[in-house]
Amino acid sequence: MATSLGLPVPQNRAEWIGLSAGMSFAITNVVVRHTQHLSVHFKSAAVWLGTVLLTGLMLLYSADFPTQLSGITFDSWWLLALIGLVLCATSFAVQFGLTHLPANQAIVLLLFELLFAAVASYFLADEKMGMQELVGAVLIVSASLLSGRIHKEPHT
Repeated sequence: MATSLGLPVPQNRAEWIGLSAGMSFAITNVVVRHTQHLSVHFKSAAVWLGTVLLTGLMLLYSADFPTQLSGITFDSWWLLALIGLVLCATSFAVQFGLTHLPANQAIVLLLFELLFAAVASYFLADEKMGMQELVGAVLIVSASLLSGRIHKEPHT
């Protein structure tokens, strides 16, 4: 019914995973802002542990997991390990930035995620940016720039 109304409802498992990951990322960012008393190391470890637990649950749900696991080549394991290290480093950087920067400056850090996602989808999935994506990007960057101007103290 929702799709017949024109709502962008996820259509397959990958889209549901993407939606839940995005929502989880947003919730995590809010929680990080409200846990200033915890160390960046603790917050990063909590994110990594949560990722491992949720991934483990998803793998248990997957019926063909053993087949998929046996199909991963040695070279692919090295690539997966490298991606894991990069993701750990970037999540630590995000936790550090969200903890130590004011909210209107931290959003600029998070905007880089959109840039990297757009570039990666262009090169890895042959995605093209249309007018809707360009307008959305301009609105997001504009909102970030305006939020920095709105909260500045007047000069005396």
